Amino acid sequence: PRPGCPTRGGGPPPQDPSDGQRRQRDSDRGRQVLSGDPRAGRLEPLLADGTALLSAYRASPAYPFAIAVHVDKALALKNWSEEATQAFAVVLAVLLAATALATRTYFRLERSTRLRDAALASLKASEARYRDTFEHAAVGFAHAAPDRRLLHCNPFLCDMLGYSNEELKGRAIAELTHPDDRAESHSQRQRLEAGEVPSLQFEKRSLRTRGDP
Repeated sequence: PRPGCPTRGGGPPPQDPSDGQRRQRDSDRGRQVLSGDPRAGRLEPLLADGTALLSAYRASPAYPFAIAVHVDKALALKNWSEEATQAFAVVLAVLLAATALATRTYFRLERSTRLRDAALASLKASEARYRDTFEHAAVGFAHAAPDRRLLHCNPFLCDMLGYSNEELKGRAIAELTHPDDRAESHSQRQRLEAGEVPSLQFEKRSLRTRGDP
């Protein structure tokens, strides 16, 4: 039909939409209502030069105006990408630092465990050597408490005095010392306890089971 003439149906002839109408239609397609409120929403309109925007608006329920915010979509996505990259780099750095710290702590604990096990093994070996020396020595050995009572005697000392280890345990050393040597033994012990000498070495007589020295 000629421009301006009615169509066969009686209606006006169809007209091509203008650029403004087309942009409005495209904008309406991207409109999203926010939070179920028809007064607020988000649009993604296109400018005349083809620039894509991200727009958000909210109408005031009390006043006849609306607030709208427009940002360049490409710029916003670029900023978001940069921030996301920075955040990822920070998270990655934190994870790497935590992994390095955990690894260092693990190896330090492992080394500490190895050193402890080696020290315990060395201590057990030293105790075994000392016990073997104590039990099989060809001289008399005894452990005594601070009150001068016997705690443990080796077999050589037990044989020399004629007592078993259980019989000697708990007895005072003075009881087994010859009466004529007790004063000297007491004097020498006082010197040791006072710190006058680091160790003692002197001869004295001990009493056997029958009371003879």
